Amino acid sequence: MNAYELITEFRDAVGEDVAVDKENSHTGRFKYPAILRWLNRSQMEVQRLLVSLDDRYFLTAAAQDGLANQNHYSLPPDCLMQRVLMVERVEGGSRYAYWPIDLEEKEACRRSSAAGLAYHGRFEIRESGVVLYPPPPAGIDNVVIYHNRRLADLDFGPVPSDAGNTDLTLNSTARPVADYYDNYRVTIVGPGNAADQTRTITDYTAGRVCTVAQWDTSPTTEDYYAIECELGEDFERLMMVKAVMMAMRRDSRAELSLFRQEHDELMASMISSLHSRDRGPAYVHWTQEFN
Repeated sequence: MNAYELITEFRDAVGEDVAVDKENSHTGRFKYPAILRWLNRSQMEVQRLLVSLDDRYFLTAAAQDGLANQNHYSLPPDCLMQRVLMVERVEGGSRYAYWPIDLEEKEACRRSSAAGLAYHGRFEIRESGVVLYPPPPAGIDNVVIYHNRRLADLDFGPVPSDAGNTDLTLNSTARPVADYYDNYRVTIVGPGNAADQTRTITDYTAGRVCTVAQWDTSPTTEDYYAIECELGEDFERLMMVKAVMMAMRRDSRAELSLFRQEHDELMASMISSLHSRDRGPAYVHWTQEFN
């Protein structure tokens, strides 16, 4: 589902019916920027729960250049909660794994490193990044960090007047961080002629400008855009119910109890499903491919 579809699901749950072209002027109980905040908070909660139950979810990898005599490397900007599962160094066509260091090994590892002795295949996470023992050699993209990827915030808003055939400027609710939405999909929604087109964002700038493949019909100010959710259909209902509970925490206890019951049932179903999956063949949930 995309951000607008999730906003619509939210409104259906709380008994509101707002047309897409009325979202900007809506003065009712819930305004869409607030709904987006609740949806994004609940998306993060569900993602954290999924990863805590199965760390193969949202597993991806990012390569960095190795630097001579350096064992400290920054974490990828999309690393979720500093969760690194493994690091690899590439030397002469061979790949060598680094695994998380045990607490009991830390002091021995540091003493060995200080004495110039090799302590092979261990890493530790610090606030400032990942520390590898021993340091990898200098090279191009030869330090590969396998980590759980943090999902980007959902966003929705009107298409601006300066939208082009291959670019689109997002609303002020979008993160102004370069590359933040790279490889995410954006869909045009609303009453305009460009509706129902989906494109992959190939580049995103700190000025909130997306570059996409050419639209079949260029969006106009009659249209709205919506970022597609990557959490997965199996978990989007739980995400939406969590968002509703956040919004209604000060409202009617009777209403809130109904959503709490559905929330608990969805949680139990998800946990049971994941546990059943663990008893079958194991699959790695890759989010992108690497050579």
